Amino acid sequence: MSCTEFEDDLRRYYLGEEDDKPKASEYIKMQTHIRSCTTCSVNSEKLKAMQAAINGIVKQKTSATFYDTLSEKLPKPSPVTIYMNQIKRKFAKVPRPVWIGGFSLVTIFIIFMLVKIFFPSFGLPVIYYYGDVDIRKSTDNSGLKKLSGYPVLSVGDKLKTDSSSSVVFVIAKNTSARMGENTDLRIGLIQRSRDEGYTCKLDVVSGNLWVSQIAGESKFEKEKLQITTDNAFIEPLGADFDISAGDNKTTLRVFKGKVRFYHRNFQDEKSIIDAGHSSLTSADQPPTSPAEIDTQNLGGWEDWNLKIPLTGNLLLIKGGAIDLGKPKSFRPLFATPSPEPEVMPTPTPAGYYQ
Repeated sequence: MSCTEFEDDLRRYYLGEEDDKPKASEYIKMQTHIRSCTTCSVNSEKLKAMQAAINGIVKQKTSATFYDTLSEKLPKPSPVTIYMNQIKRKFAKVPRPVWIGGFSLVTIFIIFMLVKIFFPSFGLPVIYYYGDVDIRKSTDNSGLKKLSGYPVLSVGDKLKTDSSSSVVFVIAKNTSARMGENTDLRIGLIQRSRDEGYTCKLDVVSGNLWVSQIAGESKFEKEKLQITTDNAFIEPLGADFDISAGDNKTTLRVFKGKVRFYHRNFQDEKSIIDAGHSSLTSADQPPTSPAEIDTQNLGGWEDWNLKIPLTGNLLLIKGGAIDLGKPKSFRPLFATPSPEPEVMPTPTPAGYYQ
């Protein structure tokens, strides 16, 4: 047999652990070979001397303070390193399916946040109200409640005024809306884009709504406000106007600027109503031709709205910080001032008129 076959047996015999030493049969073969092989005999003596040197090392018991002293001399890891090592050990025990589920949730969250950043939603702050106003938040299924404080309106919220109340809320920094008496309104859509533009939809179920946009500050290609009734769409193009909805009819009056006006069933027939004009739609009738309105004899509702001092960035107005006074009653649309009674001359005692 060659020497190579016994080299491992020699190392195991002299330097190996007890349970790794050659078996008796292997040991006899090894000793027989050593006696007949000079090279292996020399190697055996070297390994025997190495074994004796190792066995001669004195083993000492460490003192009680040894590990504390050693710990002080070794470089200490930072708290961050300690924390990260703890996290790694914990995550190493997490099963693979849990990893996949966690990664999916994180991905969904990141996508959600990106949508919120690029297309963030926003609310419509109530800045003033008068009288008893009912509100139903979209998150509350318990029905209408009395409005208290100055909430921010969100999608799905509903407002309702009675015969002696009104609400003013802000749509954008240059646009406000005022609900008149006996008005039922729902917030249909609110969405803001990154470049300060927005899309907002208000659903007027019944009653009257006044919308005011500060002249010269609207960016109409970005600021898309749409008001709907049961049969019409109204889209302001920088205007002060009011809407009356009810009895399956919608009436629009424009006092400043321009408004796009069209019927739900006749969306190809869109009309632009200019300042000083009005138009009407009904269940089966597209907007009528613009008719002039009497802007020289305004009623209390119109006068109150046109004189409301709302300027600057309306979004900075805090709820309750302004006092707009009691709103005037809504004036019937298309109403004309009643003729003044004719004054008859007073007869004199002689029967002549003065």
